[in-house]
Amino acid sequence: MSRMTIVDPALVVTAGGVEDALRELKVTYSLFFRSFDDASSAVEFAARYRLIANERSCPKCSARMKIWKRKCADSMEWRCMKTALSGDGGRGRVQKRKKVPCAVVSIRRGSVFERSRLPIATLLSVMFLWSQRAPQDNIRLSTGIAEHTAVEWEMFIREICAYYVERRQVLQSFISLAISAYICCYC
Repeated sequence: MSRMTIVDPALVVTAGGVEDALRELKVTYSLFFRSFDDASSAVEFAARYRLIANERSCPKCSARMKIWKRKCADSMEWRCMKTALSGDGGRGRVQKRKKVPCAVVSIRRGSVFERSRLPIATLLSVMFLWSQRAPQDNIRLSTGIAEHTAVEWEMFIREICAYYVERRQVLQSFISLAISAYICCYC
């Protein structure tokens, strides 16, 4: 896989339209969990609803990065494949011209998922269950996460919502609050 975007840019919801788009989904519990049968479908959902960047520029050379398959929880990463010189380890040898990534960036960089090692599908499930007011025990059992992780994520989602409510002074549905607050804070 070597694309410039995770999903077709035409499918990405406009910044101001995320809340309405999520409300229109009318997602049920079983449909939500069936939707993320693999890591890439969860990543595509996150990109479509602006939870992660759909495209990225290289932090070193500003070229557009490409999305590459990778064996990790999210199944992909951003790479800038400009030709670079391979290092010689400081031994003074002549450097060889070799195609190595100019930069490799996690698809999570700059998102609410950046500091977590859990799969994005699991984190989306936590957010969805929290938005449905599921008890913490149900969230833990449904997602398989540890108790302290569930507590940390619930507190984090609450902080995002509190910031959003303070800033907007409008109480909306919980899932759109979490996602809209992220957009408001991080985009």
